Amino acid sequence: MPRGCDDLTWARETGTLEDKHLYVCHAELNAIVDKKSADVKGCTMYVTLFPCNECAKLIIQEGLKKVVYLCDKYKARIPFQASRKLLEEAEIEFTDNNLSSNDLSREHWSNARGDQAGCKFGTQVQELWKGVEGI
Repeated sequence: MPRGCDDLTWARETGTLEDKHLYVCHAELNAIVDKKSADVKGCTMYVTLFPCNECAKLIIQEGLKKVVYLCDKYKARIPFQASRKLLEEAEIEFTDNNLSSNDLSREHWSNARGDQAGCKFGTQVQELWKGVEGI
């Protein structure tokens, strides 16, 4: 939720004002806004879920060059298809992350978050920033 908006709903009543999706700030937005004035142009963003179309627009505007994601469980939905189209048009690379031994293991993600709605690595995890050369 946006700062100072603590009393808004977390319900999922689609088509009403009681739908959390109208109010929630995605982790991509929070990561970019909270970057502490560092320039992220040319950087890589590591995310849990493939970004939606609104987050893709923000990623493009900020000049990021690559998005690495763990799970793409919504790929059949229109906003995520639009996201792919936007990222491709802007020539921003996106790839599924096969975790290396230097990263958290898949077992760690699975044990820490559980298997949630078809994404074995967990969802709703803060964005992880890596590869931010020059900051």
